[in-house]
Amino acid sequence: MKTKLIMLFILSILFLSCASSIESVRDGKESGESVVYKTTFENAWAYVKKIFKEEGVTIKEINKDQGSIFGEQSATLVNYGSYIGVWIDEVNDNEVNVIAYSKRALATQLASGFSASDLHEKLKVYVDAE
Repeated sequence: MKTKLIMLFILSILFLSCASSIESVRDGKESGESVVYKTTFENAWAYVKKIFKEEGVTIKEINKDQGSIFGEQSATLVNYGSYIGVWIDEVNDNEVNVIAYSKRALATQLASGFSASDLHEKLKVYVDAE
C-alpha cells in the first residue's frame, strides 16, 4: 500500500511538471506561426480580441503599444485548456504580420485546446470579409 502511494505521488508530480502557463508562451514569438494579412493594425487588433471572446479565451495580459495579447482557454471535457500568445506587427498602413504561438496546458493531454492555427483560420475569415 505504501509503495502504491509513493508511486501515485511520483506520477502526480511528473504529470504536473508537464504543465504550461502564460509564461511558457510569452517567449514564443520567434517560434510562432507568422502570417501577413492585408488589413490595418486596428482591424487585426479588434479581430483577435473578438476571436478570443468567441473561443472562450480569457485575456490574461494585453499591451496594445507592443501589439501583444496573451490568453488562456479553460479546461473542457476533452482537454485541459491551452495558452496562446499573439503579436501584431504593422508592416505598413495596410498590412500586418500576426504571430501566434500556443501550448497545451498539459503536454500529456491528447486533445488540444484553441491553437495558433485555429486563430489564423478565423482571422483569415474576418480579413477576407473586409
